Amino acid sequence: MKLHARPIVILGMQRSGTSALAGALSRLGVFFGPEEMLYQADANNPQGFFEHRKLTVLNLRCLEAFQMHPISYSVLPPDWKAHPSVGAIRTDLRDFLKQDFARRGRWGLKQPLSSLVLPLYRDVFEELGLMPRYVICIRNPLETMQSEAKLDFGDSYRVMASLGTSAIGSWLRYTLGSFADTEGCPLTVVEYERLLKEPKSILKQLVDRDEDWQPAEADFMAAESSISGKLRHNVARVSDLDGFPPIVRRTYESAVSFSDQESDPWNALLALHTEFLGWVEMLSDFVVLPARLGLSWEADGSRKVVEVGYPDGLGWQTIRVTIDAPPKTLVSGLLHPLPYRAWIEKAVWSAGSSRAPAVLQPGLASVITQEGPLLRLEGVYEPGQIRLTTPGFPGPYELEIRFLIETGQSISASAGMRIAALLDERIRSSERRSG
Repeated sequence: MKLHARPIVILGMQRSGTSALAGALSRLGVFFGPEEMLYQADANNPQGFFEHRKLTVLNLRCLEAFQMHPISYSVLPPDWKAHPSVGAIRTDLRDFLKQDFARRGRWGLKQPLSSLVLPLYRDVFEELGLMPRYVICIRNPLETMQSEAKLDFGDSYRVMASLGTSAIGSWLRYTLGSFADTEGCPLTVVEYERLLKEPKSILKQLVDRDEDWQPAEADFMAAESSISGKLRHNVARVSDLDGFPPIVRRTYESAVSFSDQESDPWNALLALHTEFLGWVEMLSDFVVLPARLGLSWEADGSRKVVEVGYPDGLGWQTIRVTIDAPPKTLVSGLLHPLPYRAWIEKAVWSAGSSRAPAVLQPGLASVITQEGPLLRLEGVYEPGQIRLTTPGFPGPYELEIRFLIETGQSISASAGMRIAALLDERIRSSERRSG
């Protein structure tokens, strides 16, 4: 089974144009995976994501092995190859590439989490004799932050709170890490603004790097038309970055001016990466988001939402929230915006003198077990992380929950592993049905 030796690997933080670029490249003949294995288009990416589900599973497994999180600032340790989990992950990545991309002609990979674990990919590429061309998508981090905050979850309660200015730190990690981990490799930088204004020029630049890649003019027209300026809903100026630490603007300007034919941009970006890692060593790796209970339900033909914040990390506490919903209404939401472990002592509905137990059900990747008189809830970032139904007597209702909650890096890593296992099972089910 022969793999095309020069795949295209798209890197960069989400909401930076990675999906738009991948979609255009697919129209120029780049294979990103079987259609049934790619995430479906939605309101956030109407043209599609072009992300292979198996790739998401592999990336989550790698993050779990090294106690990393998709929005943390960690890097793989220097001795990452010696980790006991790496052998199996490398084997699965190698087999995945050979099974899904052999004899497919020109192919590519696009999954933002790959930017965090790129040394593993490079190791497997080298073993397979591949010489990938890397593409780093760059967008003003303020626009990335604003776009991330506006992600549309449709009917579902937003699982994870907007990152806010933490998105700027994640952008630095994804961007500087991608440059550091592609040092010495063929690399093209695609600026989001220019991609929208001059898509054909960008695409021709990528195509011209490979002599045997000669798409038809009709393919170029289709690729160009797939990229629309309407994709851009947030506009920020470079000067707007002056409200953040200087490393942010310096990184953005150095990345935009990058050329793999010149040493100065490389040296500047590598120095910025070293500076960034220095800050990371002095700061907590775990991103703290405000603790809150968020619930949603359907009533009168519309989606209702209620939220209540609570102090994080204060031991046992009781929160109460009022829900004005009809009897027997399904309510879903989340207990905490980060992966967590919670012990629940009490969950009760009340309305006037009427009371009834609030029976909690977990989402697909969350887990509830009984431990003596307590419920233990392992919650992950997913729609319907918790689900419950209002009682049969009339409301409005007060929901009272008494719980102790824990968050942390190892808990997040375990949550990522459960999501990976769930996605893997769905992939296997899909393959069994299609087979």
